[in-house]
Amino acid sequence: GWVSCILGDFETATARSQEGRALHEMLGNERGVAVALNNLGWAATFQGDFERARELHAQGLRLRESVRDRRGVAYARSNLGWVLRGEGRFDDAASHLEEALGVLRSLHDDQLTAWELLHRGQVHHDLGEIDRAQALLEESRSLWQAVGNRTGLCWTLVVLGHVLRRRDRLTEARSRSVEGLGMARAISHRWGTAAGWCGVGWLELAQGRLEAAEDALVNSLDGRLAMSDRAGLAECLDLLAEIEARRLEWARAACSLVGVERLRERLSAPRPPVDRVRHEGLLERAKGELGSRFEGIWKRDTDPVDLAQGWLSQRRARPAS
Repeated sequence: GWVSCILGDFETATARSQEGRALHEMLGNERGVAVALNNLGWAATFQGDFERARELHAQGLRLRESVRDRRGVAYARSNLGWVLRGEGRFDDAASHLEEALGVLRSLHDDQLTAWELLHRGQVHHDLGEIDRAQALLEESRSLWQAVGNRTGLCWTLVVLGHVLRRRDRLTEARSRSVEGLGMARAISHRWGTAAGWCGVGWLELAQGRLEAAEDALVNSLDGRLAMSDRAGLAECLDLLAEIEARRLEWARAACSLVGVERLRERLSAPRPPVDRVRHEGLLERAKGELGSRFEGIWKRDTDPVDLAQGWLSQRRARPAS
């Protein structure tokens, strides 16, 4: 179940983890049940079902506590913090992650400490605390390199690319993003590959290279669709909306922005899983440019998956360069 989750096959991950949970319950193995709940929670998180993921990780946390498994409790708190981040509850997420990190450091568990540092780094990035985020991610990167874990390393490199971009250190950001993308592709890490392409798209967009940005983001969209990664889908559509806005294609931009809002509703999230300030700024500009036409676009029953498929079809129809 965990391997399928890492590979981005969330349906298989869910099926295998449910089978494992049933077997462990039959055997009375509470630790095994907790592991299965963890895997189910991760699959739900990546598919954007944050409420379900929170319930699963909370159940796992209670089981870990009942068998007095300090390492397991810390890991469960870490996973719960990750879900709270997805729901936009950053302060609650930081609290869980801080407590988990302290325990894992005391246990000298480099693998789980590296995961925890990665999660903490992402939360501080979300909170705009960029210096702190970079320090945590650099420490995570060093630990992954020391233990030889390429799965965690490629993920951390992709996130570090985002942080460095926020600091306008674009050359370093590109280096980290491309390194993470290459590593993810080499080990068939589907989520890392999709996230890596998205990071490259961000960088191309920041430097005004719209066609290159579009190519990278559509590559990411392709992976997000294959994994049913709705949170990632929202991020890609939001960035593609900015590309259309820069081309002054405001109706197309508005369609993508509305798609992001529809995804937010499906995710039951308090905010779209995107850069909120930038997203709202684009919405306001689209309203101003389109006037009454925007209201008609907003009221449409826009299917975000159809929008994503449209971007893929558009690229397939483009003449080879």
